[in-house]
Amino acid sequence: MNGATLPSYVLGLVKDQGQPLQLINAFETPVASRNGFVSPSVEALKAHHEQLKKTWNITAKAEVAIPDEDLNTFCTRILDAAFSQ
Repeated sequence: MNGATLPSYVLGLVKDQGQPLQLINAFETPVASRNGFVSPSVEALKAHHEQLKKTWNITAKAEVAIPDEDLNTFCTRILDAAFSQ
């Protein structure tokens, strides 16, 4: 256990309507791998998120991910979306 480990993937969503999203069901079936867990876990989360968006017609004002963006850009885009009119 290492509480100082940085996350490998962070998904930030800003919605202006509807209920909050829970993506935990992406892991209803545990990820199994002999070559690490990060990549298959990220793929499971992304696939589940895409399926929710398609099924329920979910839209977000912003969707930002680390490591696709650096931390400063991530925070700026989330805050801009959250506080824009």
